[in-house]
Amino acid sequence: MTSENFNGALSGVKVIDLTRVLSGPFCTMLLADMGAEVIKIEPPKGDNVRNQGDMVDGYSSYFAQFNRNKKSIILDLYKESDKELLKSLLSDADVVVENFKAGVFNKMGFDYKTLKSINPKLISASVNGFGSKGEMSDRPAFDFIAQALSGFMSLNGTEESGPMRAAMPISDLVAGLYCSFGIVSALYSRVQTGKGQQVESCLTSGLISMMAYLSSESFVTGKAPKKSGNNHPILAPYGIFQTSDGEVAVAPASDKFCDIFLKSTDLTNLLEDDLYKNNANRMKNRDSLNKIVNKKMVLKSSDYWIKKLNEAGCPAAKIVSLPEALNSQLIKDTDMVISSNGPEDRQIKMTGFPVKLSETPSQLYRPPPLLGEHTEEVLKTIKKIIWREIIMDLKTINFKIENEIAFIELNRPKQYNSLNQAMAEDLFQVSLECDDNPNIRSVLMSGAGEDAFCAGGDVNSFHKYGQKTASHLKEVTTILHGAISRLSRMNAPLVVAVNGVAAGAGFSFVGFADIAIASTNATFVSAYSKIGLTPDGSSTYFLPRIIGTRRYTELVLTNRVLSAKEALDWGLINKVVDFKDLKDEAHNLAKKLAAGPSLAFGKLKNLVHNSFLDSLEGQMEYESRMIAESAKTKDGINGIGAFVNKKTVTFKGE
Repeated sequence: MTSENFNGALSGVKVIDLTRVLSGPFCTMLLADMGAEVIKIEPPKGDNVRNQGDMVDGYSSYFAQFNRNKKSIILDLYKESDKELLKSLLSDADVVVENFKAGVFNKMGFDYKTLKSINPKLISASVNGFGSKGEMSDRPAFDFIAQALSGFMSLNGTEESGPMRAAMPISDLVAGLYCSFGIVSALYSRVQTGKGQQVESCLTSGLISMMAYLSSESFVTGKAPKKSGNNHPILAPYGIFQTSDGEVAVAPASDKFCDIFLKSTDLTNLLEDDLYKNNANRMKNRDSLNKIVNKKMVLKSSDYWIKKLNEAGCPAAKIVSLPEALNSQLIKDTDMVISSNGPEDRQIKMTGFPVKLSETPSQLYRPPPLLGEHTEEVLKTIKKIIWREIIMDLKTINFKIENEIAFIELNRPKQYNSLNQAMAEDLFQVSLECDDNPNIRSVLMSGAGEDAFCAGGDVNSFHKYGQKTASHLKEVTTILHGAISRLSRMNAPLVVAVNGVAAGAGFSFVGFADIAIASTNATFVSAYSKIGLTPDGSSTYFLPRIIGTRRYTELVLTNRVLSAKEALDWGLINKVVDFKDLKDEAHNLAKKLAAGPSLAFGKLKNLVHNSFLDSLEGQMEYESRMIAESAKTKDGINGIGAFVNKKTVTFKGE
């Protein structure tokens, strides 16, 4: 099932999801399950939950559980340019959901007045800890604190155990559930009024609402209900009773069921005893009553009592573990365990859809997304692009637009312009500008300093992640691939000016450029196998087609270093000039291309790409998998470590 042919109850509703961790993602997942298009906006490092819970090959099952059926795009909302992109997304959205601390979204420039000016029909929903007003509104909130402050925790456990938290993060889940209910209500109201509105739920309010049953006693008496543990607060007998081989939960929820229970256990004589003849007396003498019931039930097995009590009409059940429940026939009959294809076609199990609709049932139509997986797809659909002249807040790249030429200068000269996560993120931001801005007619990429164009990946920065190096590499390459896909396919021709070393990622950049010029001091090397990794950065897509498969394979296997002259002879670059002339030569070429027919250039590039058998995106996805897998091998781990520590490595094929 795909989103294109899924007709859910909320199909056609567009939700911008700014939430993270649990309460908000649970809310937006419920909307997505019902067919809403949910676009999850993540910072460059992603939702924190991507790295929490049980990890399988670097993939979080916790994240998967609450983010199915969503799209993921990367925006850095600390950057003004990305805030403008968010505004464009909000301009034709139906709902925006956030779970920042109360007031944070306002401080970011998205107060409700501003949101209404962007889109009067927008429904703005918030999940927070303690509401948006009052003395506690600006406090950070977590489920544990909400359980404590709401009084919920005080009711759990026994007098002996003291307060107990619920095992699941119940305040997060309840607040997310209420928020989704509020959103659907606001959507229906909008049909009547044509206006959007604000929706708010909070962790403590949700729990207070769920305790209405117990609150009624406090309203009348002014006293706190006593902790009853597994016993019922106002009924007896009721709870967990011992059997010969375990325990059984029994729920005689009225005098009628109590009679059935006592009859089934041959204890009807208790009803003639003043201590137990009615519920009020049974509550006063519950401890002695439970001892009598346990003494009787312990004589038979759990299965015996469950069968006998249920056949008689008294609810009873075995207490099972969570794995037992998930594999039970009941859960199979109610379709409450489903599977999704995750990365690399890995099957990921998750809980199913608790609400069943006969005409528009929920479906699993999209697997949990990779970080930024849908960035290009979503941003292409923005109807109103707000063009930016210059991106001001890049950390590792100098960028400017001048006379219809975009200048990209990799700016880490002390690190030989090596690629780290920040540079991948900056390249992605620059690629958006170069691809989307109609005022850019050609692009010139170069490296700062005299020693290197780009000396590959910053191995030192990757190595610090230790056992998480593989997953970090995959995260960085996913961001980088988004940039490469745009830079290689944009209408504007891309010229690279190579000075000094072009290794690893720098070698790849030369491959996807339309024209490459190098100085006489330039050198070219793959370098990946030197540290036990496979090539990345689109090099396996472009370079074999430029210089031939045999030559490319030789470079990768032997780490042969090509001089500028050799690179020219092999067809890797178009021209060699003196270092002092490189800047002017490249600039003059970019200027000439900027005066050309950019739309025709774009079509020419597409024709060239389409002549290749495999898609660029498919090849880069395969590269990401391979480099992550090679980084987990002993050779990869030892190779990276040896490089960082400036030692010689011996590969053992492990």
